[in-house]
Amino acid sequence: ESKFVKAVVYCVIVAEDPIQFFALYNDCPDRYFKLLMDTYMDKIRLLSINILSKAYMRVPISFAAHCLGLSDIKKTVPTIERLVKPTCIDRVDLDTSTIYFIRKKADKK
Repeated sequence: ESKFVKAVVYCVIVAEDPIQFFALYNDCPDRYFKLLMDTYMDKIRLLSINILSKAYMRVPISFAAHCLGLSDIKKTVPTIERLVKPTCIDRVDLDTSTIYFIRKKADKK
């Protein structure tokens, strides 16, 4: 259990690695650890959304769901819209199951 706790602390505080966090969440050895990890879900999902929107112009919905730790891809777009105000989604193409992100303009100095 101490290795699990160290891994969670490392991926939340040091590495800020959403994929590893959700992998640890799914393999959690104790339900009480899962309850503690639930308090960080929105923070880690927001971090994941920021990474996705900066790195990609568009992503498959299934990939976004994986990065957000969601097992139901139908919850992906509503989760992003709930966490990010104003939304970072330009549009969702259901034919190709793709999310298009709004490109932020760089600030001129």
